[in-house]
Amino acid sequence: MSPLAACTPITVSQPSTGTVSVSSSSPTPVSSPAAAAGSKTRSFKLGNGTTLDIAADDILKITVPATSFADDLKRLNEMWNDSSPHWKGVSVVVVAGQHISLNHWPQLFKKTSVWNALKSNWTEWKFVVEHYRKGTPEEFWREFTSPSGTPMSYTAICKSLRKDRQGDDEEMVERIRREYGDSFQTTFTYRCSRTKQEVVMSKARAIIKHYERLKNSS
Repeated sequence: MSPLAACTPITVSQPSTGTVSVSSSSPTPVSSPAAAAGSKTRSFKLGNGTTLDIAADDILKITVPATSFADDLKRLNEMWNDSSPHWKGVSVVVVAGQHISLNHWPQLFKKTSVWNALKSNWTEWKFVVEHYRKGTPEEFWREFTSPSGTPMSYTAICKSLRKDRQGDDEEMVERIRREYGDSFQTTFTYRCSRTKQEVVMSKARAIIKHYERLKNSS
């Protein structure tokens, strides 16, 4: 099977004892000492019902080991999200004894230098897993196998998926433009930081994200 890209290693130390609090039964999670001292915290619920609180100051102390899913899409699939039947209870990131599935990593690491290093690989993993789960593993590899019978490389798979997404995005933008008609020019805008003027959006992903926000708020 095709190799998957490895996580970029993060060379930082593990959080010290007492900086993370975990609650699975109490309705009010216990704050860590850093949180009690006024530090901002991040809180999210794991698939097993455990609420994990971690002080923002401690996030950079979490070690993300160099990880490879080479030749093992099955392992990536099992590690992706802890509410899935594919989850085996194991991840490469462990906080306070809790294995953190890959889908929680944005909640844990976003807006940190750790996420800057992880984001590119994580995004590719996300799209690969989503496509992998559309059918069976056998169907996935039938799609990504050359006529000669050789499985496509990970790079080629990602390139193919990006091309598909680009086509889907362009079709979606056309539907949005038709839906909003003349009001598109005033609804899908952003303020240019350089000129301070309102500018009509042109990037497909930005248009789609704004459209989704509008629908979710309506």
